[in-house]
Amino acid sequence: MIESTENNDSVTNDCNLNLFATLSIFVAKAPGLMDCMNDSLAAQNITELEEYAAKLITLSNNADLEGFSERIKYLIIAAREKRLQEAVQQLESLKECFHKMTRMVSEAV
Repeated sequence: MIESTENNDSVTNDCNLNLFATLSIFVAKAPGLMDCMNDSLAAQNITELEEYAAKLITLSNNADLEGFSERIKYLIIAAREKRLQEAVQQLESLKECFHKMTRMVSEAV
């Protein structure tokens, strides 16, 4: 019985470490990717925007941030439909959301 509990604790600790690692990677890389997305939007280079967005979606999915990924998808849809001002607003909203998330974490620590 004790072995089973130790195994469960080990699995939980591994999952926590993996989530911590993926969140750390997301926090480190997201600002740069969002800046690149902003530059791509300014240049109206939708192909490049989609490449950066795909990387950001992958990072946010790995970090288990589903809502963040959905917002990125809405941004891409707006850009593809040539609603560039809406896409810019979506990106600004993403940046604000990111800063709120990281601020809440840093205040908790």
